[in-house]
Amino acid sequence: NVRLRAHVAARHGSLRAQECTRMAAIVASLIVSLFLSGFTWLAFGNRFAFDEDARQNDILNLGAYVGLFFLVGLAVSFAIARL
Repeated sequence: NVRLRAHVAARHGSLRAQECTRMAAIVASLIVSLFLSGFTWLAFGNRFAFDEDARQNDILNLGAYVGLFFLVGLAVSFAIARL
């Protein structure tokens, strides 16, 4: 009975550590994608034509950059987390 409890406690602790690692990977990739998309937008400007209105097009381009960098960053951070 004591061995079983120790085994369950050890297993539960490792699952909690994995959840924390996943959450940290998601937050880190979101922060990195925000910075990279801002720098990319400042360096290259609007590469996509989403809207006629220039202001709305700026916002949509920045959102597209965030989305692209977030997906790439998420894949990279989970690959690093598995190591």
